[in-house]
Amino acid sequence: MTGSLSIWSPVVVAQLKNPRRVKEQVVYTIDKIYRSMDDLKIKVKYTEMKIQGQVLEACIKLDILCLLEDVAGEMELVAREETVRDRIPLVDLDSSLDKGQQTDFIVNILDLYWEGEVRGYEICVTYFMDYMIIATREQVVKLVEREQEVREKSSLNEVLHQIEEEIAKVEEENWNLRRRIFFYERDISSLKKGIRKAENRNTALNKEINHYQKIVEELQNAIKEKEKRLQLYENFRHHSQYAGRLREIPEKTEEKDLAFSLGKKIRQMFTNCF
Repeated sequence: MTGSLSIWSPVVVAQLKNPRRVKEQVVYTIDKIYRSMDDLKIKVKYTEMKIQGQVLEACIKLDILCLLEDVAGEMELVAREETVRDRIPLVDLDSSLDKGQQTDFIVNILDLYWEGEVRGYEICVTYFMDYMIIATREQVVKLVEREQEVREKSSLNEVLHQIEEEIAKVEEENWNLRRRIFFYERDISSLKKGIRKAENRNTALNKEINHYQKIVEELQNAIKEKEKRLQLYENFRHHSQYAGRLREIPEKTEEKDLAFSLGKKIRQMFTNCF
C-alpha cells in the first residue's frame, strides 16, 4: 500500500553546527538600598535574526524581573530590559544559504540560567544562555509512504530518540560543569582580590609598626640619656656635700684641741696655787 501527498511546508535548509553560548554579567544602578533579593526571573521577550553580509546578527531581548525586599520588609518589583546581540559567521551553518530566496530564521533557546544579588545601590545579574538557529524556507513537499518504510522509519526514530536522549544528558552534564567552573573561577578571582587587599593592608600595617617601633626606641634612648644625666647630677651633688663636710671636720677638731689645752693650763694654775 502506497500513498503520496504534496503540501506547502517550512523546510529546514540549514542550522548551526553547534549551539551558541552567551554568558553575560550586568550591573544596574538603583535609587535606594534594598536588604535582599527575594526572587529573580529572566524571560525571553523577543528574538530576531538578520543576514548582514557574511554574518548572521542575532537580537534577543530579555526581561529581567527582580523581587527586592527593602529595609522595612516591603517587597518591590524592579524590571529591567536587556538586549543580547550576537554575530555568527555564515560558515558556522551546516549548509550554505541562497541569499536570493526568502529565508526565515528560528531562534531556539535551549537553556537559560541566571543568578543575582543586590549590593548597596546596585543589582548584579549573571546569566547563561544556549541557543540554536534554524533556517527554513516554504516549499512544496511530497510525502510518499509505504508500509515497509513506515516500519523502518519507526525503528529508526526509536534509535534516533535514544541517541538524542543520551546527547541531551551529556549536554546537560557539560552545562552544569561549565556553570560550576564559571562560579569557581569567579570565587577564585574574588579570593585573589581579597588576598591582594590583605597583603596591601598588611604592608601598610608593617610600615606603621616599624614607624612606631622607631619612635619608641628613640623615646627609650632619650629616657636613658636623661637618667644618666640625672645620675651624674646626683653623684655630683652628693660628692659636693661630702667634700663640704670634710672641710668642716678639721676646723671643729682644731677648736676642740685649743679648748682642751686652755683647760689644762687653767687646771695647772689652780693646782700650783693650792
